[in-house]
Amino acid sequence: MSGSRPLHPTGGILYFVGTFLVTVLGNVPLNNVLEKVQPTDANAAETWNGYLRRWTNWNQLRTASALLATLSFCLGLARQGLVGRLTKSGAKHPFARRDHSSLLFDLKRRSHADKRTENLMVTR
Repeated sequence: MSGSRPLHPTGGILYFVGTFLVTVLGNVPLNNVLEKVQPTDANAAETWNGYLRRWTNWNQLRTASALLATLSFCLGLARQGLVGRLTKSGAKHPFARRDHSSLLFDLKRRSHADKRTENLMVTR
């Protein structure tokens, strides 16, 4: 679509900031602090509780960012009409629509092939 801004760059930014940077700047430093705590330390339980709360918050942000990035990328592809262009160009892709009669024929052929395979296995 001319004049419309694609959404997939936004998805890339969301993914980079929300997953990579959150991991590097949020989760990894927390992991490093926890790694230094000994289970026998007096404040080990308090450290664990604080770690768990903060790590979970960062992880929820990371998950939400990844989902929003995926949604943004998919919307950008749909908005640009990528699937429609592939169909018009004659390119084969996994979402191409097929005639239902040929689909039924394929299912019947596979069913017969499966039965022949079963018969071979039983007779051996």
